[in-house]
Amino acid sequence: MKLAPESIISGTALIALLYYSFSLKTQIDSIENRLETKALKAQVESIENRLETKIGSFEDNLKQLEIKHTDISTALDTIKRGEGTAFAESRKLVNEDTSPFNCDKHLCTAKNKMFLFPESVIIGAINADCQYGEAVLSVDVGGNNCPSGSGSVTFGSYNIANGKYSTVTGGHQNSANGKSSTVSGGKDNSANGTSSSVTGGSKNSANDVCDSVSGGYENIANGRYSTVTAGYRNSANGDSSSVSGGAENYANGNSSSVSGGYQNFATGDTSSVSGGYENSANGDSSSVSGGAENSADVDSSSVSGGSQNSAEGWYSSVSGGDKNFAKGDSSSVLGGENNVAIKDFGTVWKNVCKDNMTDKFSAGKLSLTCEQLSKKKKNKDKICKRSPGNSLLESASVLCPVTCNTCDVR
Repeated sequence: MKLAPESIISGTALIALLYYSFSLKTQIDSIENRLETKALKAQVESIENRLETKIGSFEDNLKQLEIKHTDISTALDTIKRGEGTAFAESRKLVNEDTSPFNCDKHLCTAKNKMFLFPESVIIGAINADCQYGEAVLSVDVGGNNCPSGSGSVTFGSYNIANGKYSTVTGGHQNSANGKSSTVSGGKDNSANGTSSSVTGGSKNSANDVCDSVSGGYENIANGRYSTVTAGYRNSANGDSSSVSGGAENYANGNSSSVSGGYQNFATGDTSSVSGGYENSANGDSSSVSGGAENSADVDSSSVSGGSQNSAEGWYSSVSGGDKNFAKGDSSSVLGGENNVAIKDFGTVWKNVCKDNMTDKFSAGKLSLTCEQLSKKKKNKDKICKRSPGNSLLESASVLCPVTCNTCDVR
């Protein structure tokens, strides 16, 4: 079969077109491949540049580290040689012109400088169990102090400053719990009242406003503005009361005071016991100056000394002696033994009761002893008259209001 010339021409043209199309696609693929290769090459070059920069920076840092290592090694070598100069120089601040410190070896000083620490300063160790207050200061070697009040201060060991602006400046196991309270030292002391203070000693406590205990052992200031100066187990319980010393003395009344002695009590307001043993001033403004087992029991009464004396009337007094009693208001016993001043404003100078037992007294026309007179019941309440041996009979009431009944004659 013969093909027409047109068919041959069309077939040839189609083959040529296909070949051209294939060649064109091949060229396009080659161009795309070259473009992708160029982009990849640009990315590789960018990565290589960055790596070179990093490597250069790392090399610089490595050189700096090598320099610092050399400096440290040099300083250590200097320390080993005992010179220390290079090490001290290495510890100086970098900018010495602006440093507030002047350092000489391990000692640095700051002249004419003020330092501001807005929060707190703790020198030594941290107490992990303490809730530190704001703007506190603590010198704490063992990490046992706790300045928990704002503006509080603790020194020493196991000390606590709970009150606002409170301070414990030394000692062991002390606590300042009241606002603006202070414990200066000692052991187991506590300042619990506002503005209260304990200076030292052991187991002392100041519990109310402006109380103070200066020292001693187990002393207590309980009343407002009360004070215990020293001694053992003394208590100032009344407001503005004081105990100066001694042992187991008590100032219970307001403005009462005990200067010393043992087991004395000033119970009345503004009462006082100056010393002695087991004395008590129970009335307001009463006083016992000393002695043993004396008592001033009512207002403005007083016992100056002696033993087992008692001033029981208002403004009454016993100056001394033993077992004397001033029972009348404004009465007094000046001394002796077993004397009783019963009548108001009466005075006993000596032991009249004892004299009355044997001395003769005048009862009407008779001159008998008190004991003889007392046999008749009606005479027991009469005031006897002393018989001096002459016609002038002196009434016993001149000396004191003594009756046979007063002398307890049976």
